[in-house]
Order: sequence, then C-alpha cells, then structure tokens
Amino acid sequence: MLDGHGAPRAAPVTPRTGGDGRGVRRWRAKLAFAERLGAEPVQGGDGAAERIRSLTGRGVDVAVELVGVGQTMEQSVEALAPRGRAVIAGIGARALTLDPYRDLVGREIEVMGCNDHTLGEVRELIRLVADGRVDLSSAITARLPLEAAAINGALDQLAAFQAGVRAVVVFPGAS
Repeated sequence: MLDGHGAPRAAPVTPRTGGDGRGVRRWRAKLAFAERLGAEPVQGGDGAAERIRSLTGRGVDVAVELVGVGQTMEQSVEALAPRGRAVIAGIGARALTLDPYRDLVGREIEVMGCNDHTLGEVRELIRLVADGRVDLSSAITARLPLEAAAINGALDQLAAFQAGVRAVVVFPGAS
C-alpha cells in the first residue's frame, strides 16, 4: 500500500520488490497516474483501510505513508496485516495516536519512520534523468512562472487536495 505524494514515485518499484502495488490516493489525478504506473487504485479518505483489507483479505504487509496527515498515518497502520510494517515518511503537524495493545502488540506490527530521500539519492536521480535513463515528464502536470501569484495558487491547490501530480517552477529564460 502506498499512500501519499510518493505513490506515483513508488508504484513502479513495488512489483519489482515483491509488492502488489496498491496505490491509495486522496487526489483522483494522482490515483490515475499511479494506476498508469502499475498500481491498483484504491480511493483514499474515510474507509480506505477497510477497502484495502477487503481487497487483500487480510491487510497489507507493508504500508508506506508519504502525506503526513494524521488520518492517512492511522489508516496505514489500520490497513496492515498481522506482523505488518507501516513506514511513515510524511511530515505533518499532527501526532500519530496509537493504542499500544490494539494497534501494536496484539497484531505484532511495526511502525517506523523513514526519511524519504537523501541528498545522495537526489543527486543520483538527477543523473539518471540527465542521462535519459529515467523519464519524469509524465509526472509534471503544471509548469509555473517564477511569480508569487502562480506559486501561491499552486500551494493553495495542494492544501485543498486539488493539485496535479507535480508542478515545477520555470525560471525566466529556461526552456
């Protein structure tokens, strides 16, 4: 189960690593994008964990949460199968609240934090894109001028869960 901004990034990797690549999204555009990359779409929001458990019959072995919203962090834990692992990489202002027995001990699950990328990984990705070995063009759904109004509008869309997959700021004179 992949939840959050990274579902489109991680979806193509999960089948190669033995995962089934279910993508849970709150944004329809990002859910459709993750599906094009091979993820099985599951609509996020209320009831997402129940939908995942229904599809799998037991829950998922690994849930990767990349949003940092309290609801999605809790659903990542709720969607786990016994002895599953929730990996929380999303950064949010709300604390994750768990019942130690019901959520952890009784189901023997693990919850761990993860920095979603290192500087070295960003440099490697830039090299892969520059060498033409990775194509990220389909993930860019908006190109913004370097203007406050355009950037603030994109941030407002993001806050309202209405943004596309990725927006990039194009500097003056860049193509």
